[in-house]
Amino acid sequence: ARLREVASELLGPLRWSAASHPDDPSAGWNPTCLGIDKRLLLRHEVLREISRSRTPGNQQLVQELLELCK
Repeated sequence: ARLREVASELLGPLRWSAASHPDDPSAGWNPTCLGIDKRLLLRHEVLREISRSRTPGNQQLVQELLELCK
């Protein structure tokens, strides 16, 4: 459950884009953390580490998140 929460925070709102919310702190979600793009971090680092665990639950989570990242 906690892993899904962390991944959801990195993914952010599905309809959010930099073009639609340029530097708007009231938008509620910040796409970067310490200068790192959260979605890129999720896609290239976090999902790779989650996929190393071969449990069915983790594999399903990786597939769901990969679909959402498209």
